Amino acid sequence: GLPYVSIAVSDQLDEYRIAELLRDDAPIDMFGVGTRLITGHPDGALSGVYKMSSLDGRSTMKYTDEDVKSSLPGVKELQRCSDNNGIFQYDVIHLQNERTAQVGEAIRYPAVISGEIQEHATDLSEIAQYRESRTARVPEQVKRLLNPSCYDVRLDKSVESLINKLKR
Repeated sequence: GLPYVSIAVSDQLDEYRIAELLRDDAPIDMFGVGTRLITGHPDGALSGVYKMSSLDGRSTMKYTDEDVKSSLPGVKELQRCSDNNGIFQYDVIHLQNERTAQVGEAIRYPAVISGEIQEHATDLSEIAQYRESRTARVPEQVKRLLNPSCYDVRLDKSVESLINKLKR
């Protein structure tokens, strides 16, 4: 009933699934094809999607009943908290420059702004060393193959407040 609203779908789409949706007259305007387009399916691939979190300085988010498909709004940073032996215990996601807890080390990952990657890592041996040093600090129960524990990632109050504000 809202003809001015476009409908976009994604999540493991390929030409066969798109053909089924079109055959069933699904009211879809756009298809997001990623994982199955760029990998040799059925070989494993990391399924992930970049979602816009800020546009022209305004925080944005995708909100859905499925928590795993919702996104976190705003420009964010991560604090990684370790025990006294340097083993990672949990991460805290907070809005940039607005964390309420001053614990843990700041983690900066390459960010995409206006379609451009902001940081480039060029030396593969440096990347490998960094990965090895960080993996060594992940708790063993998180790394085990059978019944691994989930790594704890928490939202700072700054992110929770922004989510609640945008939901209103």
